[in-house]
Amino acid sequence: RPNIPKKLIGMDDKSNISNYKYTDLVEICPLCREDLLYLPRKVATKMGNIGRVVLVKSISNLIHFVDPLTGQTANMSPEAFWREPLRPVVTAARSRLTRFVVLGRD
Repeated sequence: RPNIPKKLIGMDDKSNISNYKYTDLVEICPLCREDLLYLPRKVATKMGNIGRVVLVKSISNLIHFVDPLTGQTANMSPEAFWREPLRPVVTAARSRLTRFVVLGRD
């Protein structure tokens, strides 16, 4: 979910030139591949009556889920995810997390 605000730094009225400072803020989906989720009843019904306990199959421009008991699959759009964010019950990537600090960008 990107957010790109800009702030006016300076402006030259004679040459009609403006300098802006841009700040990029991106909120990343907290789900990882192979995370175990327990879906709310309303969300599971909207996704085609999939089971409430699902695994995250993959994440691309959609979030793909699979029911481990029946093999039924379902997709969720990013807009639907940010309306009702889901948190994993069990995270497969807890031991693989690495903290990064961005010092600058080109």
